[in-house]
Amino acid sequence: AKKANGVAETIEYDLIRDKLRNPEGQIDIKCSPTYEKIRNLTNQMNIPENNSAHREGLERSVRAVPERIKRAQYYATLYILLMERTQQKNAQYFMRAAKEEAMKIRPLSRRSMVLCDIAMLWHSAGHYDEALTLMDDAVDATTNIRQYEKRDAVVERLSFAIKFLRDRYP
Repeated sequence: AKKANGVAETIEYDLIRDKLRNPEGQIDIKCSPTYEKIRNLTNQMNIPENNSAHREGLERSVRAVPERIKRAQYYATLYILLMERTQQKNAQYFMRAAKEEAMKIRPLSRRSMVLCDIAMLWHSAGHYDEALTLMDDAVDATTNIRQYEKRDAVVERLSFAIKFLRDRYP
C-alpha cells in the first residue's frame, strides 16, 4: 500500500488521483484543497442547470489559484466532473474556460504541452472529439515556435500523444 501511495502521489492531476482512492483506505491519496472544494461543489449541484451560485463558486475557487497552468487543469477537471453529472451547459462553459486559459499560456512550448495533457485527460474520460480539437490547438501552437530545437522537441512529444489518440479513437 505504501508503494501504491508513493506512485499515486506523483500523478499530476487530482482527478486521476481521486479515482485511485478506494473505500477500504488501502490507498490513501491526498488531493489538493482546491480540488476537494471543486469536487464538493460539483457534488452539491442539482440536476437543473440553473445553478449559477454553484458555478460562480466553482469559478471563484479556480480563479483563486495563482498559476495559469493549474487553472487550466482545474477547468478541464471541472468539465469532466460536470459531464459525469450530466450538467451539459455548465460543463461546456468550463470546457471553454479550460481552453481559453490554456491558450494564454506562454511560452508556446509550454502551451502545447498543457493542451496535450488536457487532451489526454479528456480522451481518457471518453470525450474523444474534444480531445482531438485540443490536440489540433496544441499542434497549431507548436508550429508557431520559432526556435528549431524547442519546436522539434515538442513535436516529438506531441507525436507520441497523437499516435496514442489515433490508435484508441473509437
